[in-house]
Order: sequence, then C-alpha cells, then structure tokens
Amino acid sequence: MESGYQGEEMSVMRNSGWLLSVALLLGVLAFHNAYAEQGCPDGFTPNAAGTPGMQCIPIGGQTRPGSPSTASEQWSARWGAIAADNASGKTGLMGNMTSRRKAESGALAICKRKGGSNCELKLTYYNQCGVMAWGDGKMSTASAPTIEEASDLALTECRRLAKDCDVYFSDCSYAKRVR
Repeated sequence: MESGYQGEEMSVMRNSGWLLSVALLLGVLAFHNAYAEQGCPDGFTPNAAGTPGMQCIPIGGQTRPGSPSTASEQWSARWGAIAADNASGKTGLMGNMTSRRKAESGALAICKRKGGSNCELKLTYYNQCGVMAWGDGKMSTASAPTIEEASDLALTECRRLAKDCDVYFSDCSYAKRVR
C-alpha cells in the first residue's frame, strides 16, 4: 500500500508543477507591456524602412501617454529688419523683435541715429535669417531659413551689381517657444 500512496503523491506533484508553470506563464504575459506590430508600444510605429537599427517613433497626430501634448506648445514669431540710406551708406539693423513694427521702427531709428537722412527699409523678415551684403558701394539683402542660404542669395545678388562683395550683416530671428 505504501508504494501506491507514493505513486498518487508523485502524480499530484507533477500535475501541481505543471499547473504552477502555466499560472506563472499567464501571469508574466498579463503584466508584460503590450507591443504593437513589429515590437513598438501602442501609439508608436517603426522608423522608416532602410534606416539602421530599430527605433519606434510616435504615430503622427498622437502623443505618448503621460507626455504633454504638443498642441499646447505656443511659439512667438521673431522679426528682423534692415534699413539703409543709399546716399550716405548708413545702416540700421534690428533683429529678434516680437513684432514687425518694432523691428522696422528700430532699424529706421538706428539708421537715422547714425546720420542717415533718407533711411529706407530694405528688408523685413520673420522666423528666419536676414543678410546684408555690400560691395563697391552697392548693397543687397536676402532672407532664408538658414544663414547659409540667406548669405548665398545676398552675395549672388551683390556680385551681379558689384565686385568685392562681402556679408556686412547677418541675423537669425527664429520663433521662440513661450509655452
């Protein structure tokens, strides 16, 4: 009888071990982070095909749970202006202003304060870069998203008008995040 009892005990222990294993597996699966297709969490998608390494990027129009919404971000435009008196060569330059009016009136005031009697606005720009190029008494201005692009444009125009052109002034007045 003893051997029969031990056999039943061994069978119960085997069944208990199997049930315990299944219970642990279910527990691990229940508390494991859920991932969408290709290994990314909800709200994310794999980066573009052909890029090295697996990176998950947010799906457009969605924000990551728990992160602040980008819709609540607010940006304030920044303005710049360039004024000049062609006869005297006096210039006025104003950048990083919160309004067009402030940038333009500031550039004109600086030009006049330097002795310009017939100062005129030559360029007004916002959320980008402004450049003035000068050569042999000729001036050109340009604006573009980067200082390099604006410089290339201003120098190309200046060289069309004169020789020995150089960038005389450059400024980038990019939008500022206010919230």
